[in-house]
Amino acid sequence: DISNIILDTTIPSFTVSAPEDAERIRRFLVSYELSELLDTFDIEIIRTAGEPDAKSPYKIDLPSYLYRKGRFESIDLEQYASLVDGAEYKIGFTGRDKAGNAFSKVMINNLVLDRIAPQVTVVQPKPESFTKKKLLQFETFEPLIEGKIEWIWQSGNSDTENHVINLSEDLLGIGEKSVTEIENIKFVSGANYHVKFTLTDRAKNVTEHLITNVTYDYEAPIVTPIQPLTNQRINIETLKFSTDEPLRICRITWVDQTTNEAHLYLIPRDKVSATEFVVEKAESKLLMIDSHTYQIRIFARDQAGNQKEVVFADSVIFDTKPPVFTQIIPNANGATNSSAVSYNLNEPCQSGRLVWMRISGPNDPASPHIIDLQAYLLKQNINSTISLPVKPLVEGATYAMVLSATDLLGNKSRQFNTPNIIIDRENPIVQIKNLE
Repeated sequence: DISNIILDTTIPSFTVSAPEDAERIRRFLVSYELSELLDTFDIEIIRTAGEPDAKSPYKIDLPSYLYRKGRFESIDLEQYASLVDGAEYKIGFTGRDKAGNAFSKVMINNLVLDRIAPQVTVVQPKPESFTKKKLLQFETFEPLIEGKIEWIWQSGNSDTENHVINLSEDLLGIGEKSVTEIENIKFVSGANYHVKFTLTDRAKNVTEHLITNVTYDYEAPIVTPIQPLTNQRINIETLKFSTDEPLRICRITWVDQTTNEAHLYLIPRDKVSATEFVVEKAESKLLMIDSHTYQIRIFARDQAGNQKEVVFADSVIFDTKPPVFTQIIPNANGATNSSAVSYNLNEPCQSGRLVWMRISGPNDPASPHIIDLQAYLLKQNINSTISLPVKPLVEGATYAMVLSATDLLGNKSRQFNTPNIIIDRENPIVQIKNLE
């Protein structure tokens, strides 16, 4: 007696929801649904293109619990097959139930295994760069499904705004791209940013590419003179100044305002990245002419290409000669009854001295009489008059008068000696010996 026999002529239903034809995938995850328990269930993976796979084709026997009726999500086929990245495969599914009913073979074609994150070459901006241009250029080597570019503030002038560009569909293909949306971003001049590219390919591999330390700069460099300054006298050819940022080019021009000749000096490239500058004569090869007046100009271009030429200092007098006294009164080898001395200085001085030294005649216990010249007596081209010492010079004595000075740069004059001055304050006495 035969019982419990079920007549089954229904073909089992098998549907695959993932992956789909022509899909790029990071993992061979299969999702499917069965309408009934299967007796056999076979999967075959065959390489069709791309990178070679010596082990292809693969025959996969799934565990029996995966033959049951129901829906199965994300079954990882790479547990059973060592597939090659970059290869293209097709998958075939076959199966039959216990009555021998088989579903038609199901094929999923043109599946590319892609585990490699998308590559990007950034043309602009450059890492560790200064720029005044809003340029965003890059190249990709596979299609993308999305892309985002962010500017992340790091240092410099503060920027609290979020700067983000989401790539439009026309920028997600293969090849070189130029993103014009960057022109709408208001970067802060003097702010330093990291530029972060976040790109996702069709297999949902994600790459993050960082361009570090991009500084946007739209302002010309500021040059601050230290030495010399306008209307200053100098006796060394040293130039000192500072800038508010590193430079790419710095050129100094000395213009001799007496002869209109110019001397140019270009600071070497290995030194322009500093912000404090000292230019010595040995370096600049500058030969300044004594008593000539100069204008000093500086041309500065920063690393972003902003540039400016400024007059660093004007009417700078080069002075290495000592000061000179002229028009000295009283004269040598004469007599005076005046209580003053006068002279003319050819340049302003920081200090000076007048000395009266007795040479002969009546004794003068206070000799030498030393008088330090006050500031108003040290001006240029002014007939200065100074009274005689507090202790008066001795009547009838003969003196040498010595003048000396030190100019504003420390150049010391020689001693201007006026000898043989007789002090004579008494009126002459006339004696009439015979009047007939």
